Amino acid sequence: MKLKDLEIRVNYLNKLTKNRVEKYLPYKINGKLVSNIGHYYISQYNGNYGIEQIMSTSGSCTDVSYRGTKKEIYDWLNAFIKGIETVVFK
Repeated sequence: MKLKDLEIRVNYLNKLTKNRVEKYLPYKINGKLVSNIGHYYISQYNGNYGIEQIMSTSGSCTDVSYRGTKKEIYDWLNAFIKGIETVVFK
């Protein structure tokens, strides 16, 4: 399992949920980057991975998934996407 595989799925999740694929807006306010609210991204800490979602323009975020290996998060992400697709594509 490669990190690129996770990135592809997270990009699809952002498109599916109508969020920007880019983590930051293409401009700055007062010299600071502006985060895209709703954007999903992969976080990495101590060899574990997870999916987080940006909650404010300053970059605060919330955990969407648990922490795990790339394979565990990939499987979790596929299930999460499948659930959203079930609702969106009835």
